[in-house]
Amino acid sequence: SEEGMGYVDYEIRFNDSSSYYLSGLTTGLSEKSILTKLDSLCKTEKLPFEIWYTGKDNDPNDDKRLILKVLDKNAGILDSTKSIPDRKWTHLANGNWEQVFAFTSTTLDPTNLPAKELVASKITDHKIGGITFTGEIPEPGTVIKISGYKPLVPGDEFTVTAPKAILSDVEDKSNDGNLPHTYMLHQNYPNPFNPITTISYSIANPGLVTVKIFNILGEEILQLVNEYKNSGSYSVNFDASKLSSGIYFYTLNSGSFVSTKKMVVLK
Repeated sequence: SEEGMGYVDYEIRFNDSSSYYLSGLTTGLSEKSILTKLDSLCKTEKLPFEIWYTGKDNDPNDDKRLILKVLDKNAGILDSTKSIPDRKWTHLANGNWEQVFAFTSTTLDPTNLPAKELVASKITDHKIGGITFTGEIPEPGTVIKISGYKPLVPGDEFTVTAPKAILSDVEDKSNDGNLPHTYMLHQNYPNPFNPITTISYSIANPGLVTVKIFNILGEEILQLVNEYKNSGSYSVNFDASKLSSGIYFYTLNSGSFVSTKKMVVLK
C-alpha cells in the first residue's frame, strides 16, 4: 500500500553506505519496469548513504531500512541528461546524479542482497522514486529528513540539493595546514548506542564552544562542553546510562555556527 508522506517520515543518512541495484530496461518501480530483465547488484561500489523509513511515532524500534535501486539506463534510450549505462551511480554533466529509487521488501534483506533479482516482483511498501541529488554529496554524518504532506503516487519525484559545507572566515596560513578550516559536527558513533557514544566536532576559529544534549521535547538535559577552545578537532564521550531509550539531540554552538544532530539510545 502507498504511504502518505504527511503520516510518515524518511531519512537519508550519510553516515553509512548501501549496496544497490542497477535498473533494468526502463525506469521506476512498477512490474512493467523490469519484466524482461533481472536487476543486477552493483559490484564496484556502494552508495554513500542509507534511506530509512522512520514513521511518525519517534520509536526507533520500528524504523525500516529501504532497499535502493539506481536508474542506470533510461528506458532503453541513451540520454546522458538522465543516466549513463556505466554500471554505477554517476554524477552527470548537468550537475545531477542518476536517480535513486527506494522501497521495502518482505523477502529481501538490505544488508545481504542477492547479485541478481527481479526487483519489481519483490517490492512491498514505501515506493519512493526517484530521488535526484544535485551538486556535491554532503559530509558523512549528514541526515536529510523527508516529510511531505501528500500521498505518494506513481511518478512522484523528489529532488534533494546537497547542502554545502559552512565555511569559516579563517585565513589560510602556511603554518596551520593541520587545522580545520570549517566548523563541523559529526554524527555520534556508535549510533544507536548503549550507554556510551562519542561526539566529534571541528572548530575553525578560537572561541567559546558549547555542546548540549536535548530530549525529544527540546528540553536541555545535559551540557557536555562549555569552555573556550582553540581551532582544532575534538571529541567528547556521552554517557546515557541514566536515560531511557529514545531519540535525543545534541547541538554544537560556537560563534555564529550552530549544528544539531539526532542520536538514539537503545537499551
